[in-house]
Formats: sequence, C-alpha cells, structure tokens
Amino acid sequence: MAQRSSATVLTNQILQAVHRTSLAVKVLCAILVVFYTLSFIPSVTDLLSVNPGTSYPPHFRLWSFVTAPFLETHWWNVLIDVILTAMAAQLLEPLWTSRELLIFVLLVGVSSSLLAAFLFVLLYIPLRRDSLLFVSFHGFLGVLSGYLVAFKQVMPDHSVIPSSLRAFQLKSQVVLARIMELNSFCFVFKTCTKLYTESAMTTAL
Repeated sequence: MAQRSSATVLTNQILQAVHRTSLAVKVLCAILVVFYTLSFIPSVTDLLSVNPGTSYPPHFRLWSFVTAPFLETHWWNVLIDVILTAMAAQLLEPLWTSRELLIFVLLVGVSSSLLAAFLFVLLYIPLRRDSLLFVSFHGFLGVLSGYLVAFKQVMPDHSVIPSSLRAFQLKSQVVLARIMELNSFCFVFKTCTKLYTESAMTTAL
C-alpha cells in the first residue's frame, strides 16, 4: 500500500507539472512526439540523425545538428524526455523566461551534437575505421544533462518554486538525477556495443 501510495503521489506531481507548463514547453514536447512519429520512416530517421561522414563538408547536412537532439526512436525515451522537460520547466522558468529556456535547449542540443560528431572524427584519425564516420546518433540526452547542470547552478542560491511545493522540488531533483544516470548508461552501452559490432564486421570483411 505504501509503495502504491508513493507511486500515486509521484504520478499526480508529474501530471501537475505537465499541466502547469507554458505554451513554449508544450510545443517543445510536441516536437519530441512528432519526431518520434517520423522515426518510423527509416529514410527520415537517417536524414534527421547526425552522421559524422555526411554532416560535415563536403555533404553539409548541417540541419542534422539541430534535428538530431529532438529525435528519439523508442517511446520510453520520449516519455522520459517529456516528463523531465516538464519538470525542468517548473524549476527553471521562474528564473528564466520561456524564450530563454528554449534558447538553452537549442544551444545545448546543437553543441552536444557538434561535439559528439567531432569526437568520432578525432577517433577516426588514429584508428582509420570507416565505421566511425558513418555512425548515426540522435537523442535528447545532451539536453537532459544540461538540465541537471542548470539545477546544480541555480538551486543552492534560489528558491525556485513556492514553499508549499518544496517537497516536489526535492523529489524532482532526485528523480531527474537517477533517470539521467540510467539514460546515460544505456546510451553509452548502446553506442559501445554498436561500435564493437561494426568494427568486428569490418575486420571480418
């Protein structure tokens, strides 16, 4: 009963957080859902994902650095992204405006895509494995990590939400941290497994 009660309380808090979001945050969540729907089309998924071999010159698929952060191919990732974005908005929008939050999301998403692609190019230089240049990646993980960094910066010095909701504030930080840690581990594991598989296939050929 106690576990069921705790789950009910947490569910109600999440629903309240989604309901209280601004129009800008609702649009951001809608973009995540729309891009997930588009991911069922393989050609569109490839077009929206970052691929180091085609995103940089001479192909110049520069739009992928903007679209890739919002593309998820699993419904549970979309659910996590939407919930955490709603919770982040409750904590950050009272300090920032909706416009500033959207700019933050866009800058963090684009910069994480750029750095990730650049890292694969750097790995290609000493290893000379073509598979490193043609790994497609996407996802909202960079932005979720950016939320956590923002919380660490603003929370010690500010009361972000009213005192009546401080319990929600503390639970939000714990939930955000744990889910981001799990999501980060899954992303790293999936990427390493994919690289290992592709490298093994290249060696076999």
